[in-house]
Amino acid sequence: MKKITLQQLRLESFKGIGRFEATFDGQDARICGENGTGKTSLYDGWLWLTEGKDSTGRKEFEVRPLDTSNRPLKGLVVLAEATIAVGVGGETHTLRKEQHEKVVKDQFRGYETLCWIDEVPKKVSE
Repeated sequence: MKKITLQQLRLESFKGIGRFEATFDGQDARICGENGTGKTSLYDGWLWLTEGKDSTGRKEFEVRPLDTSNRPLKGLVVLAEATIAVGVGGETHTLRKEQHEKVVKDQFRGYETLCWIDEVPKKVSE
């Protein structure tokens, strides 16, 4: 079995996180903070990127930041990106997932999720 280590994690406009970026270089790390500061959102970002779920196992959950009326903010691209190293040689790969608004003829039509591995487009199921 090959060892996989997290090298870098970046989130933008994910849940309550405006922007987060950290470099781990495969080292152990701790995320600490008061309640409500985004620790679970960081974990949810990682899980959304890698498994399409949140920390409670739900596939259907709100990844977009919410306004004061609890409605998703418009005009944002939700992003989760991670660089991982695989195996002894440390071959690196970058995983990226984005959620975009679908707008047709100036009408909001929902959201579209796009994925890449090493800048190569992939289907969400891949």
